[in-house]
Amino acid sequence: MPSICIYGTVYNNVNTVGKCIESIWRPEYEIVIVDNYSSDGTWEKLLELRKEYNLRIYRYHCSRGLGRNIALYNCPENSLTAWFDLDTIHLPAFHKAIEYAGGMDLIVHAGPLIAKRELILSKGGWCDLNYAEDWELVSRVGFDVYLPIVLGFNQVVLYVHREKRYGGVERLMRTYVDIVRGEAFSTRNLLSVKSKKLALAYIPARLLGFHRNRKPDNHTWVELASLVKAVPPREAGISDEYFHMRF
Repeated sequence: MPSICIYGTVYNNVNTVGKCIESIWRPEYEIVIVDNYSSDGTWEKLLELRKEYNLRIYRYHCSRGLGRNIALYNCPENSLTAWFDLDTIHLPAFHKAIEYAGGMDLIVHAGPLIAKRELILSKGGWCDLNYAEDWELVSRVGFDVYLPIVLGFNQVVLYVHREKRYGGVERLMRTYVDIVRGEAFSTRNLLSVKSKKLALAYIPARLLGFHRNRKPDNHTWVELASLVKAVPPREAGISDEYFHMRF
């Protein structure tokens, strides 16, 4: 089993970072976190947790995609990596999925992509997007196996409300632009989604450029590939109680 690095970004999650890190911590893991200059005490909380959990923590003004790329780059060389969200309490299935990927030497999609650091970086790493950066990355890197499991739970909030942490209409508009760019929507996709906000975001997204890695679009390709490559959780030593098909 290679060394394991769990990495992520955070912004204004002071109430959840402690429980989140406790849920993903293992003595053999490296944990790398990039804080986007939180203003609610998250950074100070991470400084407190750093000694107990041996965290590598950094501060950058960044999108989620750029922050994850910085965190990934700071993982140990040749490590097996998986990203995590710091507003989520992770379940035992998270660790089982990592063990399965490392033991079988497979690229595993289980929500996060579990893959070697060098592989992801060789494919270009994360794009500088604040949303749909995960769909873009998974569609570009690809995967061998999909594990249909639930890895954790977080506070149920509307995404648009969560994004208000970052501030303002301009930030929300960038979110919609990034969705269109990262998922590489076509005009037909937009018509089927019937979202006025995404339709308004289409023109600036087109000017900035789509990250189209797969046909018909990144999101659809990941969903279809997941259906084809899904394996029962028990094959990874995971209880069927964690079974969850996202699509």
